[in-house]
Amino acid sequence: MSVLTGPEIIQEYGAGRIIINPFNSEQMNEKGVSYDVTLMPKLAVMKTAGVVLALQHALGINGLGTRVIPDYDPAYEEVKLLYHSLHSDCYPEKGGTCPVIVDPANPPELFSYSLAACPILVPGVLYLASTNEAIGSDFYEPIIHGKSSLARLGLSVHETAGLGEPGFKYQWTLEMTCTHPIRLYPNMRIGQVVFETVKGEIRTYEGNYRQQEGPTGSRMDKYFKDGKPV
Repeated sequence: MSVLTGPEIIQEYGAGRIIINPFNSEQMNEKGVSYDVTLMPKLAVMKTAGVVLALQHALGINGLGTRVIPDYDPAYEEVKLLYHSLHSDCYPEKGGTCPVIVDPANPPELFSYSLAACPILVPGVLYLASTNEAIGSDFYEPIIHGKSSLARLGLSVHETAGLGEPGFKYQWTLEMTCTHPIRLYPNMRIGQVVFETVKGEIRTYEGNYRQQEGPTGSRMDKYFKDGKPV
């Protein structure tokens, strides 16, 4: 397999063999081998006790954990708003409704919110995000990678799930984590997609995430029946 160059991506996009919607020529790395994708202004987190406690630790609420965001920083109030919104659904310390353990056979519900309301990511939380662009191909294998400049700030854009398949032409859900608290911005460049050639007969994507839009939670439960893997 080989990777398409920037000019080849543009050529195949023009021929309709690669889908990028919306397309912005300024996001095309013409001297490289990728197309930059941007961040949808919407995030989601799982409704779990662990997420609530990670936010609690970051804020140092009730003396728990080591505060990583000082209360004089504007980011403190932004993260606190997310914490209280999620905490009102969960109350983990009182045996609330949120699960403590993440179970692939029964994935947790998602709590979605505007990136503008809380643009700060903190360590210990998995954030689901999405590309603005629907991007893919029936003829090539799309693969998403992070941006080196963001990796150097401690941001991981996807948790091992960077492989697309021929036939996947939708928005990409990103599984983001961070080493340090980090501020994100709506519509910023967040990753890059490359296209690899495929050898052999192509069978287009028929998986669980067809037509996905925006941050989409796990559908791993599709591979279980009566609590057992199938």
